[in-house]
Amino acid sequence: MRRFCCWALLLIGLSACQIQPPVETIPTPTATVAPTATSAAQVRIPYVLGPQATPTGTAEPTLTPTSTPTITATPQPTLTPQPTITPTIDPSNAPVVLIARPLANEFVTAEITVAGKVANVRDGVVQLRGRTPDGQPVGPDPVLAATRLVTDGLGFDGVLRLDLPPTPRQMAVVALWTQNADAAPVAEASQLVSILGRYGRVDRIIVETPRPFERGIANRLAVRGVAPGPPAKMLARLLDNNDQ
Repeated sequence: MRRFCCWALLLIGLSACQIQPPVETIPTPTATVAPTATSAAQVRIPYVLGPQATPTGTAEPTLTPTSTPTITATPQPTLTPQPTITPTIDPSNAPVVLIARPLANEFVTAEITVAGKVANVRDGVVQLRGRTPDGQPVGPDPVLAATRLVTDGLGFDGVLRLDLPPTPRQMAVVALWTQNADAAPVAEASQLVSILGRYGRVDRIIVETPRPFERGIANRLAVRGVAPGPPAKMLARLLDNNDQ
């Protein structure tokens, strides 16, 4: 116990008296600036720029952007078709076809006598043909009319033969003038006429029965007769002496 206490005291004493190692002090160098001898007046030397050196190299060219030209499409001219030059005929000297026979709206038979003239011409061919009122050809092929020189043109006449229709009907007689038989018609004229037809017109009625002053039976009279003409209905009436 006593030994333990001694050791404890020894440790306490060593702790209180720790030995510090000596610190080496490094002297700091001190720079001493010697005074510069100057004159009483300070001399200021101005700073003058010397001549600048001129570069001897060739300057690079400056590239200036050039705007690209706008390409404008030039419209192509439109070719206008040239008009066809047709030789004109003086109206005062133009050929004119005139039909003298048949007359307008005349009742004619199947053989139609056609006559007339073509004014302002001295030669040529005249064709005769038939047409319906709406312009459709009717009858046989065109017939060449005989021509002759007259005072103011070319006279013509001919016969146009047609097939009789069942009943009277209207048609047009046409006369065409051409330079020759194969050329196109230059002038024409038409005349409306009425064809009698196979039955002709009703111009009379023949009563066969009853006979004059004949008496009927049972207050009836049988009437029979003939009426040349197209098929039609006949109306029989009984009249007194005063046609009433």
